[in-house]
Amino acid sequence: SSGINAEYGDPRVELVGKAIAAYKGDNSKRPISRRNTKEIKNVGIVHNKRCEAQYRHRQEQLKEPYEIFAYHATAKENVGSILEMNLDPHRSVVHGRAYGDGCYFSEYPEFSLKYGQDCMLVFRLLLIEGKYQKIQPDEAGFCEQLVLNDANLFKPVFVLWFIEDPPACFNF
Repeated sequence: SSGINAEYGDPRVELVGKAIAAYKGDNSKRPISRRNTKEIKNVGIVHNKRCEAQYRHRQEQLKEPYEIFAYHATAKENVGSILEMNLDPHRSVVHGRAYGDGCYFSEYPEFSLKYGQDCMLVFRLLLIEGKYQKIQPDEAGFCEQLVLNDANLFKPVFVLWFIEDPPACFNF
């Protein structure tokens, strides 16, 4: 069950369903052996008007935007600042920068779980040729890591919580 209070017909229910299905690998071409088994206890929908406006502006500049959902796990203490300010590609990091500066995402949620156990953020990414790096793509083209340097090319859309009582998240 998700941690969202919504009535039947509420579009948020459909969004939460999509987030959970994507996490589980339902309707995905990701290899079945890589699908995730960690149980989602709550789902938060992110509404950051500034982030959404910057992303939408960048999206509108593209003739045919190519978008994907990708994962970024973190410590629960970091979620509030990420939801408020987005990820910062130039900020110093805890886990290093094996592939250079930027924000690291994965198309495999189980890969992201190496970097945080209590929660995972689901981001929408705009992939523009020359503006990202694909690290270790598999035979289907999915990547363990994607590195992006422009914060206008990604925005958080969901927080998947793996703990019973997640901290309160805010709308910005």
